Amino acid sequence: MNILRTVGMAFALYSRIPMPRLDWESESRKYTLYAFPLVGIAVGICEILWLWMAQALDLHIALTGAVLTALPIWVTGGIHLDGFCDVCDARASHQSRERKLEILKDSNVGAFAVIHCVLLLLVTFGFWCQLEPADSEVWGALVLLPVFSRCLSAFGALSLPNARGSGMLASVTGGERRRPGRWGLLLGSLLCAAALAALEPWLLLAAGAGYLSFIYYVRTAKREVFAAVRALIPGRSGAGPAAGGVTLILVVGGLGAGKRKFIREELGYAPEQLSSVPEEGTPVLWGLEALDPLPPLEDLLSREVVACREVGCGVVPLARADRDRREAVGRLCCDLAARAEAVYRVNCGIAMQLK
Repeated sequence: MNILRTVGMAFALYSRIPMPRLDWESESRKYTLYAFPLVGIAVGICEILWLWMAQALDLHIALTGAVLTALPIWVTGGIHLDGFCDVCDARASHQSRERKLEILKDSNVGAFAVIHCVLLLLVTFGFWCQLEPADSEVWGALVLLPVFSRCLSAFGALSLPNARGSGMLASVTGGERRRPGRWGLLLGSLLCAAALAALEPWLLLAAGAGYLSFIYYVRTAKREVFAAVRALIPGRSGAGPAAGGVTLILVVGGLGAGKRKFIREELGYAPEQLSSVPEEGTPVLWGLEALDPLPPLEDLLSREVVACREVGCGVVPLARADRDRREAVGRLCCDLAARAEAVYRVNCGIAMQLK
């Protein structure tokens, strides 16, 4: 990994500051979010320079506040405001998860996005107009707060599931999340909060508001990502065979990959609801690959969750019977995936939604 290339990629993606030509296919791309807080330093420096100029020229507070409101948008190219508007439209639609994802991809701006954007800019402008003559505490806060917010943003992006599994976020994370290094970003936010407290104790209120907003974001994101999956579980949303639809969720992955933990923690099933004995009729059928004989497809479709160990990797068995067995399990999983409402592949404790 080239550190300078990683920093350049962060500024090229999340700011309008010109950067030299970069190799976007390099390994450095996956570490872009770790350099994301540095963009906050650039935003803070620009705000400090304008505030110093405004005080030196004795400009009216309204003009000073208007430029301070617009300055972060100019420096970042409006990428965050664009995402904010998309989320406002999607959240206010109260549609299904699939429809919300379509709204997020839509380049058109809806009424809710305009309303929330105007309110955000008005409130921001109002706060800037309340700013008293700047001193060393204000200078420090103008740099620390943009860095603080971007530390939390990058930490969330590397810790939470990607709703679509594609797009700009996936391009800079490589589809991975929950990297150990993400805790450095959280530590960075804590150091920023401590520095704010050292400058002025009341600035901790801003950091506290940031953490509360982040907690709300985490709760909302997890609810949105797994709402569609949990809605498939009979008894929780009225879905199921009685509702006239297929509600099967297929979970595949290697031995010890984290399938059981995913089913228990993310899908919300208790340990006693998992069984490898088809006759017990539990909601979750565990270990499809080990059942002999393999149950018919029609019987599996009545389950809520079917878990199967990955059989398409590894050494090809020498015995013809073992090869035929693998083939049968693989074909059955293909049929299940075609009929299932959701399919997840779990690897290293991370679930990737395939369908």
